[in-house]
Amino acid sequence: MSTCVHPLQNIIMPLALQDTFVLRAGDEMRRQVDGFSIFSHFGCFAGFDYLGRPWVFHHTKEGTELVLFERFALKYQVYFKAIKDHERPAAIIRMRELLINRKQYSELGFNCEHAKNYVTKGKAYSIQSSVCIMLAVAGAFAFIGSTKMA
Repeated sequence: MSTCVHPLQNIIMPLALQDTFVLRAGDEMRRQVDGFSIFSHFGCFAGFDYLGRPWVFHHTKEGTELVLFERFALKYQVYFKAIKDHERPAAIIRMRELLINRKQYSELGFNCEHAKNYVTKGKAYSIQSSVCIMLAVAGAFAFIGSTKMA
């Protein structure tokens, strides 16, 4: 599928949507993790302020916060996925809930992907964390198997 750069900066979207897509509160956002090209950092679009600046909800080691799009994007392209309109009210409520409750960050227990999925889907889970755990378990079994052969 072809993509283009959205006028907001470096948001990538399908060409077919370039003139019709409007970012709306709750839309999923993803960018590369600084220094780790295989991992992604996730957030949700929170909306525009009165000056027209875009804000993003995300969860980091510093906590759950709203940041300007530029701070979320850093130097990377940002990819998005629109959520369904009927899911937006619940996503906005869950976003506010996490901002108020300030859940502790944990790489495996509750990271940015957990927060994004909780906001957009109502269930906190992380595919990246699950893959890391499976790789660690497989590595441990491989190590144990190689030491028994020696």
